[in-house]
Amino acid sequence: MSFLLIKGEMFHCRDCGSSYTIEFEGGAKETQIGDENVFRQINLNEKFMPPTYDCKNQGYYFHEFILCEDCLKNSLDNQTIIYKVNDYPPFENLFYLNNKFSELIKDIAQENIDGFISKIDLNFCQQLHPEAYKETIGQKLFKLTSHKNELTKNYIKKAKLQIGISFEDYIKSSENYLEVVKEYSYLVSPYEQESKNLLNNSVKKYYREIDLSQTVNLNPYICYESTVRKRVVPLIKFSVFDGAYNIPTAKLKDILSKSVEQRLILTGTPAFGAMFDEVYKKVVTLGIK
Repeated sequence: MSFLLIKGEMFHCRDCGSSYTIEFEGGAKETQIGDENVFRQINLNEKFMPPTYDCKNQGYYFHEFILCEDCLKNSLDNQTIIYKVNDYPPFENLFYLNNKFSELIKDIAQENIDGFISKIDLNFCQQLHPEAYKETIGQKLFKLTSHKNELTKNYIKKAKLQIGISFEDYIKSSENYLEVVKEYSYLVSPYEQESKNLLNNSVKKYYREIDLSQTVNLNPYICYESTVRKRVVPLIKFSVFDGAYNIPTAKLKDILSKSVEQRLILTGTPAFGAMFDEVYKKVVTLGIK
């Protein structure tokens, strides 16, 4: 039931009720739009299409509610901004780059575990946390196999914060990390400034122009060849907009308040858990000089 013979799209202005039609390449074609959409679009076609139009044989239109250009102009104020086709909100790029490069840093952290572990000896453990060292692996009992495991666990527990900081510092000194941070800083800089401008100008909402030349996925849950249709650019040009969307002010302020390193280095990622496991394996094998 999730397939429907779809011919094109029909946009309806939420304010004035004007309608705009656009066809899909290939004409009426069975398109997988999802069960909920099937029922909704059948009802909308019954509401908007003329009684003489045979949807089952000629094809249904996919109805969407938007703002036309004239009504959008009447909705604008100094706290609202419009993003035209191929013009994207800067915070979307900011969030995207932050997520992308955070994943790269996670990989770099994983790659640096072995190098960090190779640094660990008794002198390193003592300098890292003298008090924890003295109370645990610095004791004579550490020579005894029966006590090594427990004393090692206690040392790592007491010195966990210092070990994590030391591992972060080790990652940050690696060439790969420095290259990634440099590239991130370069790419994100213009989006940071544009995002700051939005906040400084107290912009609260935004509208986006719908790209009438793009391929569109009509199923909200999956994306396959059978769910995607290519729009035919209309001969008579018109512009339609969706929104308004809220500017993610709180999230923007949070990320802009952090340094690059604070954004990208994530204590508690899988690499840190793996690192602590390897620290235990290394420390428990150390002997007293």
